[in-house]
Amino acid sequence: MGTWGKGLYDDDYASDIRNEYIHALELKKDNYEITKEMIDAYDNDEDLYEQVLFWIVLADTQWNYGCLLPEVKEKALSYISNQNLMSEWASECEGLSEYRLEEINGISKKIVSKMPEPITVKKSKLFKCSWKIGDVFRYTLSEGYDKMSIYFVKCGEGIWHPGHICPEIYVFRGIYSSKLSINDVSKIKIIPQFYAPSAYKKDNFSEGILCRLLMLNTSNRIVPRRKIEMIGNKKLNSRLIEYEEKDSSGVCNYPMKWKDFDKYLINNWNKWKDEFNMIDEKFNLSAF
Repeated sequence: MGTWGKGLYDDDYASDIRNEYIHALELKKDNYEITKEMIDAYDNDEDLYEQVLFWIVLADTQWNYGCLLPEVKEKALSYISNQNLMSEWASECEGLSEYRLEEINGISKKIVSKMPEPITVKKSKLFKCSWKIGDVFRYTLSEGYDKMSIYFVKCGEGIWHPGHICPEIYVFRGIYSSKLSINDVSKIKIIPQFYAPSAYKKDNFSEGILCRLLMLNTSNRIVPRRKIEMIGNKKLNSRLIEYEEKDSSGVCNYPMKWKDFDKYLINNWNKWKDEFNMIDEKFNLSAF
């Protein structure tokens, strides 16, 4: 779970709950149906922090849209009024407890006040990536590696709630100060994703390699176009899929937000830059 500020919604989990509810309204779903689906998905009684946050965010968001259901209001207020529980909850906010409790106190006062009239939400247009399979891109880094670049290729597509069609990508090994041609890039192997090298060193490790990132988009505005330059299209090496981690739904991917992309790329590169011989020997990994 990521937190990047003091506010309640400066938190991945809270933002996901709010955004999912709003997206469902945009799809013209019934409020009762949305609420039931979200309770089934998010009401986690094994994690106090997530459970409390879910009900407070859902109540706050429903009130803002003039759709607060009595049972959601009652559940949120039952948590907020329990001072011992809220103190325990706030202690998990990594130094933000006082600020968060003050914000939640404001929410408790708001949701017992007169609710605004229901807001008519325009129907959502689902995002569909226009890139073609095999499109190769240069991506300019901005965090710690100014004016240097990495390269990636669209290798597939995945679905992101509630139905956005987003690109799956392979990232090529290396951080480069000079521009590469499409032929240069086609000779480079891809870098594994998510797992640290230590996972693959275990003797009992029998899974494939997690190679794909699913770049999460809900609109074209989210894509950092100024940092991306297409350099061409190249047919994918069909052997790559042989090495990839799979489950019952097919080849696996790791969801990635564009706002986290730079930091993630650099951290992943630092984990893997001295370990490529190991992964290549274990899986006989071929070039793109």
